[in-house]
Amino acid sequence: MKMLTMKNGEKGEEIPLIDWQDATFKTGYSTMSGISVSGGSEKTKYYLSGGFSDLNGIVPTSNVKNGDFRINLQSDLTKRLKVDTL
Repeated sequence: MKMLTMKNGEKGEEIPLIDWQDATFKTGYSTMSGISVSGGSEKTKYYLSGGFSDLNGIVPTSNVKNGDFRINLQSDLTKRLKVDTL
C-alpha cells in the first residue's frame, strides 16, 4: 500500500493520503487444469477424468477453488446383460 502525504492548513503538518484503489484491489487471475484417461477391452470400457480450478478475483476475499472427478464404466457381463455406471 502506498502512502502519500500532503500539507495541512497553516501549520504545515503532513497528513497521510491512502490510494484506496491500490489498497482494495489486486490483479485477478485464474488457473484451470484437467486430465482424462479412457480405454478398455472388447467387453469392458472405462473413462476417468479429474480437474481443478483456482479463481482469484480483483478483491482479496473473492477467491474460489473447485475440483471434480468422474468415472464412467461400461461392461458386458453376458450377451444379454450390460452394466453402465456414470
